[in-house]
Amino acid sequence: RSRWLGDVYKRQELDASDAASTTFVDLTGSTGLALYGRLELPMNLWVAVVTAATLDENGGGSCPGGCGNHFGDTITLADAWACYWLPWSDFVQTSAEGTGYRESDFRQVAAIEFHPVSPSDGFDFWLDDVAILWDVAVDGA
Repeated sequence: RSRWLGDVYKRQELDASDAASTTFVDLTGSTGLALYGRLELPMNLWVAVVTAATLDENGGGSCPGGCGNHFGDTITLADAWACYWLPWSDFVQTSAEGTGYRESDFRQVAAIEFHPVSPSDGFDFWLDDVAILWDVAVDGA
């Protein structure tokens, strides 16, 4: 489900660096995530968008219970550097009892996380030039 991205036309930094409190970034109008990545052995990564609605109240979010059902998508990294395009439309919640709607929840994004789907005893993966894309049309997306 990942798509190759040729050129990135516009980039936006996700800067939620205030450690004293949870800082949220509004991704309204953005189209997805682009990144370069590689892995020693092919492996799936789950990419999750953590929002106020899916983050526990104790962590600074607004979710009162049953939290952690972040919007996510799975990509397969190859053993050579490649550029991946992940449109937000492919990000879904894993439970049918999702806590909200992507369009409104993406107004308060706290983090973007990368998790191995089936971790082995040892592995390394590399990500570079992770970018949130705005108003970018990608052929075939």
